Amino acid sequence: METDINVEDTDDELNSVVGENSLLSLCTHIYTLLYISSFITNFVY
Repeated sequence: METDINVEDTDDELNSVVGENSLLSLCTHIYTLLYISSFITNFVY
């Protein structure tokens, strides 16, 4: 029983880390798109 609980805890920790990394990468991706779009807009106008 204890080993099962430990495995579940490690799985939860891994899932939380993956979720944080994906969220960070998503924010970075959106920020990059906004930066590029603003740069293109300034260059065109």
